[in-house]
Amino acid sequence: MSADRAALDLQHMTERLLACRDKPKRQYFVEQIGRIWNPGRQHSSFRPFREPTRLHHPPTDASIQAVASFASDPSHFVRHAVAKSLSSHPEAAVVSITAFMSLLGDADASVRIAAADGLCYADVSSSKADKLVPFLQDSIWSVRWGVAAALSSTTYRRNAWDAMKTSIPANAAHIDSWSWRARNFVGELQTDVDTLAKLRECVESLGRRSPFGYATKALLAMAETRG
Repeated sequence: MSADRAALDLQHMTERLLACRDKPKRQYFVEQIGRIWNPGRQHSSFRPFREPTRLHHPPTDASIQAVASFASDPSHFVRHAVAKSLSSHPEAAVVSITAFMSLLGDADASVRIAAADGLCYADVSSSKADKLVPFLQDSIWSVRWGVAAALSSTTYRRNAWDAMKTSIPANAAHIDSWSWRARNFVGELQTDVDTLAKLRECVESLGRRSPFGYATKALLAMAETRG
């Protein structure tokens, strides 16, 4: 019963979204579709309050295509919502590489950051990889991380690792976000003495009671085990 209700809810939201191409509520419907795909994730950083949880239903082809069709919307709030929703579920992200590439070129940093998050799941072909490489030079380090993670399984793996190791955050509190995206580069990390030393220094600077550093400790353990 709940599965049927969730499917109807997703279909209804998809239809409503497509019907309001030039209306203010399009951002709302994009966000709500993302909430159905992944109810546990907050999809709007622009609302300070918590909305009721929706029933879950995995992405459908129709709902993915509907959300992705707003990737070039004039409003950066809508584009940000598109990037967040497509990044919220691997099944949506893996087929949304074209939308993510469009969003990576956005002038708004929050849009680029959200799009880079989804690239970790996207299926990057060799032809798409060529076009992603320039984004390794983005001014935002978290964008560089996402692009590097996406390129880790391509012929540009070396370029991706170079971007990762030169983008270690100065603030140790952000090191776990870097480590999560660097988990595909354990082979490179175990032979990179300087980067290993930087990571150990970051973890030590956090102290034992810090809530940060767990992902980095796990990454270091993997590198040392393989070594």
